[in-house]
Order: sequence, then C-alpha cells, then structure tokens
Amino acid sequence: MGDVVATITADWTINEVVGVYPTTLPIFGRYGIDSCCGGLKSLAEVAVAHRLRLDQLLGDLRQACQARVDSVE
Repeated sequence: MGDVVATITADWTINEVVGVYPTTLPIFGRYGIDSCCGGLKSLAEVAVAHRLRLDQLLGDLRQACQARVDSVE
C-alpha cells in the first residue's frame, strides 16, 4: 500500500491531499498552513509561500498517510 501514499506530489492541492488523506490535517497545522484560504494552492506553491523545504513537507505528509494505511491493515 506504500505506492498509494507515494502518489502525493508537489502538484496536488492542499484540498486534494486533505480530501484523500484527512490524517494530514495536523501536518498542515504544524506548518501553519490552512485549507480554507490556501486550499486550492499546490503543495509546491505553499512550500514557497511558507519558506518550507518541499521535500520535507512531502515526506511529512506521506508519513502521516502511511501511518493511517498501517493502522488500517
């Protein structure tokens, strides 16, 4: 099931990620990213706007998704 998690890429919007993987909400919160006003922005855009390392953001999101998948299995 790890392949499913790997599908999150920089071009996904915040709303797409949260819609598919609601367990990512705390990750966005930790980075100060909300899905209300910025939900239509891509992860790449958000990373630039918040001065985040995109690879770190993607890694944290994928880890949160994997934890959910592991708990379901």
